[in-house]
This record gives sequence, C-alpha cells and structure tokens, in this order.
Amino acid sequence: MLQSRLLLCFALFAFGAQSILINTTNISTILPLQATAYGSIFNVNVTFGNQTFPLLLDTGSADTWVLGDGWRCLPPQASPDSTATLQQANCTYGQPYYQASSTLTPVEDEWLGVRYGDGSVYGTVGGEDLKLGSIEVLQQTIGVVNISAMSGSDGVNVGLIGFGYPIISMIHPDSYPKNETLLANTVRYPVIFEGLIGAGMEPYVSVALERTPREEEIGFGGYLGLGNMLPVSQGPLVTVPVEVTEAIPIEVTNGVRQITEWTTTVQTASWTGNNTYLTPFQVVVDTGNPLNILPSELADAVNSAFSPPASTTQFDSLGAPAVSCNATAPEFALTIATHKFSIDSRDMIRRHASGACYSTVAPAPAPTDGLSLNFLGDAFMKNVVVVFDMGRNEMRFAERLDHATTTTGSPESSTPTSTPSPMAHIGSAGRLRPFWL
Repeated sequence: MLQSRLLLCFALFAFGAQSILINTTNISTILPLQATAYGSIFNVNVTFGNQTFPLLLDTGSADTWVLGDGWRCLPPQASPDSTATLQQANCTYGQPYYQASSTLTPVEDEWLGVRYGDGSVYGTVGGEDLKLGSIEVLQQTIGVVNISAMSGSDGVNVGLIGFGYPIISMIHPDSYPKNETLLANTVRYPVIFEGLIGAGMEPYVSVALERTPREEEIGFGGYLGLGNMLPVSQGPLVTVPVEVTEAIPIEVTNGVRQITEWTTTVQTASWTGNNTYLTPFQVVVDTGNPLNILPSELADAVNSAFSPPASTTQFDSLGAPAVSCNATAPEFALTIATHKFSIDSRDMIRRHASGACYSTVAPAPAPTDGLSLNFLGDAFMKNVVVVFDMGRNEMRFAERLDHATTTTGSPESSTPTSTPSPMAHIGSAGRLRPFWL
C-alpha cells in the first residue's frame, strides 16, 4: 500500500486525531494566485514531477487531482460507466494534461471518486513528487483523473488542490463499485495539507484574494502562503476555533462528530437601512466557491436591497439572482467573533461570461435529506486575509487595509501555464461544492 511507503517520507501524523506532529525545519513559501472567470476562480501552479499545471485552490475539499492525458469528458452528473463521451472542450478545462512520469508510483487497489455540486471526477491513484514554490512533498498521494462528469471550470486549470480536512477526502478501495455513492467506503491517507506539514511547513496556510476589474477575465489573483503570512496590509487578526459542522452527515465522519470543514459561526449580519439579521448561523469558508451562500431569509433581504433590486429568480445554474450590472449594491457586513467584516460593494456584483451580472449573495438551497450548508466564498474573502490553521484547529481573519483600489497588476509568476479553452465558462462559473450538497 502506498500509505505505508508515504509514512517513511512524512513526519508522524496522529491520524484520526486533531493534533499533528510536524517536522521542525519550519520551511515556508508564498505563491501567487491567478484569478480567472472574471474573478470567480483562483488557481495556483503545482508541479507534478517535472510538469507544472494551474490547479483550482479549494479549501472546501481535501483531495488533489490533475487531468491525465486521454481523459474522457462526460455530461454533468453522468455515471462513470456512461458511453456518452463528449468533446473535451465541453468540460471547459485548460490544457495540456498530465502524463505519467518516472516519479509516479501507481496504487493499483484504490481509485479517486469525488463529487462536487456540478458533477464528479474519477481517476487512478498514485504517489507523485509534488512541488509548491520551494516546498517539495515526496510521493504525495494524488488522483490522475481519467473521467470528468462535470463542467463549469475556467478554461485554464486542469485540476484541483484541496486544503480541507482529511476526513472529507474521497479515495476508495478498488473493491468498491464506482457507480455507488461516493459518500461511503473511503480510504484514509495523508492529504496535501498533511504532506506539506510533514515536509516541514508550519501547520497553517494563509490566503489573500485580490479583486480584479469587473471586465477582466484573467488577472493577478493574490497570494497563498504556506506556513507564512502574506505581503498585504491588514488589520488585527481575529481568531475563532474551527467548529464541527452540524449539518454534515455523521456517515462522513464514521459515526463520530468531528471537524470536517473550515467552519465558523456568523453571529449577526447588517445591511443598508439599519437592517440586521440576529440569528447566528454556521458557514464554511471556501475558496472554491465564488458566492456567499447564506440563509435564504437573509440572502433574499439583502438582494432586495440592491437598487434596482436583484431578480427573484436564479441566474443560470449558479443559484444566485441576476442583477443589473449598473445596480447600486447595499452596504453589507457580517460579524464573526464580535468583529464586523464589511464586504466591498464591488464584490457584491459579478460579471458572467455572457456579459450579464449576478449578485454574489445566494440563498442556501432547500435541504436535501435534511442538509443545507452556508458558505463564505471568494466574494467575502477578497475583503480579508484568512489563516487556515490545522495545527491549532482555528481560523484567523484580518480586514484588508489595501483595497481602496482594484488590482490590475499581473506578476509574471502568476501567468497561466495552460491554454484557455474556447468554450470556457459554459456552466456555473466554477461553483464547487462538497459532494454531499
């Protein structure tokens, strides 16, 4: 099994526990991010062996995968045994794709199967030498995707890197059928967050997303700090514990209530006209989601405060209401741990590839099997620095102080390493949700 070989490369981890023993070399790095799809997707370059690809940065999932050469595109939500193969361009990824390298160690008795809100991906599993900036993780477990049954990417990235908690990883034993639910029968393995810690990184990552001009499809997206804080001006850090996400099915955590996502509680919300929402609610802080998905009563009230009001119907498949591109957004703020974080009006309206605009405040969907989650996505995160600390099981938020203007710069190191697809942005503009939604 690859897991036993990985333990020779990694520091010792307390699997299933909340504490992690780390290498004491304390290495760190800061990586530039790339904003695509009009500021709704954020990518980071990751090197697999000697091949470098832009991957979507996602704190809402835990697996890391890349499209393998010769992968098949299927209609969204299609079964992996479907024969309805589409042109690869229909799945709206970039290119080129990963080719098995001399440093890849295949794992024959496991497979990757991850479900997101827009569909699923399936692939083989192996150990590969990964590099993010100056940090190298030897024989990190990855998925090489050979089937993608989802769309809605940005025409640039060719995979995803998940910085979520390992309990939500989605690798399965070979004996488990691929057409069964991806919720069950998963294999515990060291995810990339743990791999980086084992390589000597301090057990936290920090994220600062940049705001790009509304009409700019691709631009500089900010920074990802691995064991490091970021070169941006910020206010004091507000610290909150990561909470057990009460809405997550207990099946995901093997019958034990434990941390699954980067979850905290919003105490109150306020918006134009001295309006307030005083019922606390949990939220998942998720770089893979472009929207703030909030309790429907709150979202509807905020959207009605646009001038003119946002539509009462959903825009495309996003789940967010359409709004005039020239609308005046309400002042909007969320209180976390007694600190009020304001969301800039420029982050309340986003352009779609079609040229129309939509509100970034979306109502949480109706519960499915009693489950509905709220999210603070990129529209919130452009206003803060967020530290995701797996070592202490806490998040830290700081208000951005350098956002008086919109960033237009594009550092050379953030240039895409893949070719945009001519069919990019068909679908939901990169809306990624955990498979249980």
